[in-house]
Amino acid sequence: MAHIQTKLPFPHIYFRHWSADDREVAVLIVKAGLSIADGGVSENLLIPQPDLLLTDLFHGEINQSPLKQESDLAPFKPKTDVTFNAVARSPEEKALESWPVSVAINGCLSYSFHAFGSRFWEPQKGLVGRKWQLSSITPTTAVPLTYEYTYGGEVSISKDEQTAHAYNPIGRGLLSDYLLETDQVIAAPQIALLGEFAAARPNQPMTVCGVGPIQKSWLPRLSLAGTFDEAWLRERHPRMPADYDFGYWNAAPIPLQTSSYLRGDETIRLQGFRHDPKPYTVQLPGMALGIKVKRGASIETTEHMLNLDTVHCDVADNDQTKHTLALTWRIILSDPDDIQDIELFARRAERSLA
Repeated sequence: MAHIQTKLPFPHIYFRHWSADDREVAVLIVKAGLSIADGGVSENLLIPQPDLLLTDLFHGEINQSPLKQESDLAPFKPKTDVTFNAVARSPEEKALESWPVSVAINGCLSYSFHAFGSRFWEPQKGLVGRKWQLSSITPTTAVPLTYEYTYGGEVSISKDEQTAHAYNPIGRGLLSDYLLETDQVIAAPQIALLGEFAAARPNQPMTVCGVGPIQKSWLPRLSLAGTFDEAWLRERHPRMPADYDFGYWNAAPIPLQTSSYLRGDETIRLQGFRHDPKPYTVQLPGMALGIKVKRGASIETTEHMLNLDTVHCDVADNDQTKHTLALTWRIILSDPDDIQDIELFARRAERSLA
C-alpha cells in the first residue's frame, strides 16, 4: 500500500477498485469542509474538518426519507455534482402562493423551478361520478427543498397493491382511480415547474424537481447501473456489470451535473433560498488539489491534479453563519502495485470564467 503524506488537514481515503476495462486501479478521495462567510466567500476551514461519509446520510429514516448527502465512496465521477441541503424561502418573508428558485454557475449550469404553498387533490362527487379537484393554494414563506415535496410518491391501486414512482418514490401527488373511491385527500407537489403546476391534471405526470442528491435505486441513476443477473453474479461479481456507466456515481439531478469538472473558484448564484430578495452567492475557495507520485525505484515523481467532482452546499439553516460547503476531489491511478509514495498538496485554482 502506498504511503500518503500531506500537510493539509483534509481527511482522505485510498483504496483499490476496477477500471472500466477491468484493470485494478487505485482511488484517492480527499474532502474539505468550509464555512460560508458573510458575502458568500468560502475561505474559512471548519475545525474540526468533517469526516468522509462512508455511508449515505438521510434526513430521517434510511431509504424511506430524502437523501441528505451521499457517501463519498465512489470510485469515479465523470462530472461534478452540485447538490444542496436547502429550504426555499419567500422574498422578504412574505406569505406567497409561489416564487422562483434557481441555481446558476456562469458557463456551467442554470436550473430553475418554483416553490409553492400547499394545496391538495380532493375527491369530489359530480353528475357523472367522482373526480379529483385541486384545492386553492395556501400561501407560505418556506418550503423544504427535499424530494418529499416534489412530484412522485407511492399510491395504492387496489386494496392489496401499491405502485411507486420510479424517479421519486417518496414524493407527493401520485393518484389512482382506487384512491379516488376512498375519499382520501392527497397533497399536491409544492416544488415544480411553473407551467406544469398551472396545468396540473389528475394522473398527468410532472417533472421531479429538486437540488438534493438522488438515491442510487431511483431513475435515472438506476438505468446506468448495468445488468445485475445470474451471468453477472457468476462471471463478474463483485465487479460492476460490463454494461454499467460510471455516470451512475453522479448523484446530483442531471441539471446540476456540470459537463466538465469545476475548477474550484466558481461563484454559485442562488435565488429563492433566503428571505433576502437579492441573489445569494457562494464563492468556491479557489483551491485545487494535486499529488506527486513516486513509483518503484525511480527517484522521479509525476504530478497529477485531482478532479473536483462534488460540491455540496448546506444552506438550510435560516442563520447564514451556519451555512457550510463540502468539496470532494477524486483521482484514479493506474498500476497501484508500482506506487510507493504519494504527496498531497494544494495550490490556487486556475482562473475560470464563472
